[in-house]
Order: sequence, then structure tokens, then C-alpha cells
Amino acid sequence: MIRLILLDLDGVVRHFDPVATRNIEAQYALEPGVIARRAFAAPLLERVTTGRISHANWVDAIGSAIGNVGAAREWAAQGTRIDRVVIDLVHSTAVPTAILTNGTDATRRELAKHGLTNGFPRIYNSAEIGITKPDPRVFRHVLDEERLDPGAVFFVDDSSANVEAARSLDIHGHVFTDAPTLADALRDLALGRNRNDERITRSDRLETFDAHGSA
Repeated sequence: MIRLILLDLDGVVRHFDPVATRNIEAQYALEPGVIARRAFAAPLLERVTTGRISHANWVDAIGSAIGNVGAAREWAAQGTRIDRVVIDLVHSTAVPTAILTNGTDATRRELAKHGLTNGFPRIYNSAEIGITKPDPRVFRHVLDEERLDPGAVFFVDDSSANVEAARSLDIHGHVFTDAPTLADALRDLALGRNRNDERITRSDRLETFDAHGSA
């Protein structure tokens, strides 16, 4: 019996607009793709997502690496989108939900600012735990905190490596692509709506807000 739905944040609940990043790079005459390459490269990404440096320091380090701190700060301040269809879908199951994110020290502030902590009162943030996905220890941490057996958890992430790590511990895992396939996975676990109910279509209910920072 599933007693917890555990969701990744970025790429599942929260989405960034790649066009906005390309526009910033063009505006500052930067090589296309350079911001992401620097922002998400080792060891810088690991340092911020394990809490060894702050989000602010991470952004400034990106700026130094690309030769333009202003561009990095503008990138970090860009708006993101919240997928309300996914949120409504998991909440419709009446199973408790939680977030597990490779985040930064800014993640809770970003989510609280826009009320997401109300819908997800339990947020597991790698920057606070000190371990990132796909390390199995971060999943064990959640299991211990929730006092649950692996088979009682359904984990959703857009990274296949993270999902495989969860499955290696016998946690139910689903690689997220869109809301309809997630709905099918929930129904397969007897958590979703009846198959005769109206089909969920790809989300057009996306809420824009001003936050950036979880990796």
C-alpha cells in the first residue's frame, strides 16, 4: 500500500523556460548553453546542493565562470512555472505528498513565497540533508524520517538515474515525462481516478512566479 508520494521539484512540479536562458545569453553576447554548462558542472553544483555554499555564492561563482556576474544574476532571477495539473493530480489521490529535491539554501524561501509549502508541508532538500540524489542514502533518509518501508513510497522524478536509485531500494519509481503518463502510473497503483473519468491532458495551467535556484 502506497503511503507517500514523493516528488522531485524541478522538471516535475517546477519548470524553467530554456528560451529565457537563451535570451539572456544572447543579450550578454555569451556562448549559447554556457550558463547551464557552468551552473550544473562539478564540483560547483555539488557544493551548492549539499549546502557547502549558498545559493548567492553559487550564482556569483557562475558569473565568474562565464565572465559576467550580471548575466548570472539575471538568469537566477528569471521566472519559473508551477504545474498545477501535476499538483492537483497527486493531491487527488488523498495520499500524503512530499518533495525530494537537489536544492539550495534558497529552495524553502522560493516555495514558501508562493504557497507551495502549504501543499507540500514536507520538503526534503539535499542542501539541508547534505546528500544529493541519486545517492541511495538520501532515499534512506526520507524513509527513516517518514518511518516507512520502501514499498510504501511512490517516487516521481524526471531523471532516470534518480528513479533507478530509488528502485534499487525497492521504492516504486516513475520517470516523469508529462501529467497523462503520471496519471496512468497512479492508476496502475490504484491511486488515481477511474479509467472512465475524463482524461488528463498536458498541462496548460502553469503558474508563473519569480524564483530560481533548485538544481
